[in-house]
Amino acid sequence: MIKKRSKKRIELVDKIISYTLMTLLAIFFLFPLIYMISTSFNPDELNILRRMGSIKAFIPSPVSLKNYLDVFTRMPFGRFIFNSVFIVTATVIAGLFVNSMMAFGLARFTFRGRGFLVSLIVALMIIPFETIAIPLLLMTNRFGWLDSYHVQIIPFIANPFYILPFLPIFHWFSKSARRSRSDRRSELA
Repeated sequence: MIKKRSKKRIELVDKIISYTLMTLLAIFFLFPLIYMISTSFNPDELNILRRMGSIKAFIPSPVSLKNYLDVFTRMPFGRFIFNSVFIVTATVIAGLFVNSMMAFGLARFTFRGRGFLVSLIVALMIIPFETIAIPLLLMTNRFGWLDSYHVQIIPFIANPFYILPFLPIFHWFSKSARRSRSDRRSELA
């Protein structure tokens, strides 16, 4: 009986400590976001700087939507949204097509060097993008693609991170298709 009570107390203390720690971490990580949102409603930058040292910095003095209206009036924000949606859509659609075709070929067909190609794809996943960013920029500059959609879409279509997830799916699909064909053949015989 005493052991159960002490065990329950230990569990309770553990829970209190862990929840307190999680709450403090949540406040620590949410603090910049809360500060950013609260200062975005304050139209006067000088007022923000004056109140920076106190808790008043979190309470916008005259609440205003001026900063949000300025985003749409000073900048072509609609064009920025269109560019983002267009580039992402084009990259995803072309990437799905190209990467799934590559994975299908690797999963479905047996040829010399297939194991090497799969190993190469896995090895390419290790290389960080930062190592190829400058050569990629120089190459697209030679093609004359700077300031165009080409530079933001074409280099990112074929990606080993997108080929590899398709591979086991197509392996499974290929095996199940072979099994169903052999089952049909055995039924016909």
